[in-house]
Amino acid sequence: MINTTEHRLPSHWAPALINGDESGMEDQEIESMNSVLEYLGVEGEAVVVVTDESEFELPPSYIHSSYGLLAGAYSTFSFSF
Repeated sequence: MINTTEHRLPSHWAPALINGDESGMEDQEIESMNSVLEYLGVEGEAVVVVTDESEFELPPSYIHSSYGLLAGAYSTFSFSF
């Protein structure tokens, strides 16, 4: 059985999460993304669906502010494991 979980994450992370393409990201942003994914328990898991992009919103409250996420465009990423 395939399990999935959904998380609201910055929309501009999509190329890195879907295709592994971090070329448009700075090192600090990559570290932040990897830290958030590890915190959520989905680091290295496959992204199966990206939906529901918003124009502007605050970061999800379940991700601590120490991870440095800012307000902006967020999408729902579905991870399978």
